[in-house]
Amino acid sequence: MSSLSARLYQQVQSANPENNLFSEDLLKIRDNDKIESYIDNIFKAFQVVPGVTYLGYRLITDHLEFPEKVITDEIQITRVNLLEAKFRLDFDGEEKDVVIYQFIPQLMNHLFYQINGNLFYPILQLVDRSTYCNSKRITLKTLLLPVCLRLDTTTSLTTVDKQVELSGLIYTIDIFKSETNILLYFFSKMGLEEGLKFFDMIDYVAYSDELIDDDSYYCFQVSKTNYLYISKEYLNEEDENTFIYKQNMVLTLHGALRMNYKNDVFDQNSWVRKLGAEFTNNSTQYEEKTRKITVSLERVLDQQTKINLAHVAEEDKENIYALLRWIMRNMQELRSINHMNILEKRIRVAEYVIHPLLLKFSDATYRFLNSRNMTMKTLFSAFKAFTLDGENEKHEHKVSFLIDMLGSNDLLRYVNLVNSFDLLLALKWTSRGPQGVNNGKSDISVRYRGHHPSYVGRISLVAASAGDPGVSGSLVPFVKLDGFYFK
Repeated sequence: MSSLSARLYQQVQSANPENNLFSEDLLKIRDNDKIESYIDNIFKAFQVVPGVTYLGYRLITDHLEFPEKVITDEIQITRVNLLEAKFRLDFDGEEKDVVIYQFIPQLMNHLFYQINGNLFYPILQLVDRSTYCNSKRITLKTLLLPVCLRLDTTTSLTTVDKQVELSGLIYTIDIFKSETNILLYFFSKMGLEEGLKFFDMIDYVAYSDELIDDDSYYCFQVSKTNYLYISKEYLNEEDENTFIYKQNMVLTLHGALRMNYKNDVFDQNSWVRKLGAEFTNNSTQYEEKTRKITVSLERVLDQQTKINLAHVAEEDKENIYALLRWIMRNMQELRSINHMNILEKRIRVAEYVIHPLLLKFSDATYRFLNSRNMTMKTLFSAFKAFTLDGENEKHEHKVSFLIDMLGSNDLLRYVNLVNSFDLLLALKWTSRGPQGVNNGKSDISVRYRGHHPSYVGRISLVAASAGDPGVSGSLVPFVKLDGFYFK
C-alpha cells in the first residue's frame, strides 16, 4: 500500500471510530492466503498415488541461497521465493528420492506481485464453499480429485406383500472413472455389520434366507432365497429430509445386497472382491485392486478441503467415510443451497495462482490411478520437469513454471496507476476464472449475471460491471469477514 493510500486508510478509520471501519481482514486477506500452504497440500494429496511419499518442503526466501541453475535474468527482476520439496518413490522394491523446485511469487505491500520488473495485483475470486450441486450430481471439490454423488440413479422397491413401495435414490459414487453403489466402499472397508453400525442401521436391519412373518418389519426380496428386513420404526420419521435419507439408505442397501447375494454378505472379503470387480475383470487382482482404490479414496480428503469445509463439524470430516456419510445425510439441504447467495461463497487468491500446478498433478493422478503399466520411470515423470539434476545436459527444468503461467492469468491485472489510490485495488473481485462460474469459458449463465439480496452491505452495487454486475466489481470496504468467508 502506498504512503498516500495508507494515510487515506488512517483518515477513514479515525473518522469512523466505532462504525463502518475499513476491514483490515479484507485489506490483508492476500497475506493470509499462503501459496506455499496450498502447494504443500497438493503434494500431500498426491500421495493418493500408490508408491509416492511426500517428505515435506522448505521455503527459501534468501536469493543468495538459490541454486545457481535456477538464476535467470527474468528471475533477477522478479520478486519470488523458492519452494524446495522432497518425495520418496517406491515401486516394485525400488526406491528413489526426488527433490523438486518451484518459484512462487512474493507478495509486496499486501497487494502486488512484481514479475519481470512490472507490478501486478491479483483480483479476489469468489467461488462456492465446498460442494456444488446440479440436477445430476453433488460434487465435493477436493484438491486433486472431485468426488461426485449422482442424483439420477432413481429406483423403486416394493415389499413382498405389495403393501408398501419406496421410491428414491440409490446413493452412487462417481470417482476413479467408475460409478458404483457407494456402500461397496463402506462394506469392503468395514464389513457389513460394522458398516451398518456406522450408519446407525444395525438395530433396524435383518438379512435372512427365510421368509418371516413379522408385522414390525418391512420385508423386501433380494433374491429367490434372500430377504432384507427393515424395521418399521426406522422409517417412522416425521422430518421429511430425514425420511428421504433413510428411504434412500434402504434402497441403496438393497441394491448393494443384490450385487453380492451370491456370496456370504457377512464375510468382509466378499465385499472386497465385489468392489475390486468394479475396476478389473481379472479375478486374481480383485483384492489388490480394492486395496489400492481404498488407499486412494482415503487420501482424497486433503487438509485444504477440510479447511474449506469450515461449516462442517469435525467429526463429520474426520475421514472421507465420515464426510461421505455427512453428504448423504444432508443431501436434501445441499440440493437446496442457492449458490447465488454470497454467504455460500469463499474468497481465494492463492488457489487460482497455483491452479496450473494443480492441473499438472491432478492430470498425473488420473493417469497413474488408471494406468495398467506403471513403472518407476512413469512415476518419476510427474516430477522430472521440476528437478535440477537431469539425466543429460539438455535437461530443461521448469522451476519457473508458475511464474511463467501468471502471464496468461486473466485474474492478474497490470498496475498502470498514475496516482496512489491503490487501496481501492484491494477491493476488486470476480467470480470468473479457474473453477469459477465460467470455468475458463466465455459464456456465463444468465442466473449468475445479476445481483442477489445477500450482496447488500457486502458487494458494491454501483462499482460493478454494467453488463454482468453479479460477475465482477468491488467489495464494500467495510465488509465483515470470517477468515475467507462473509459474515
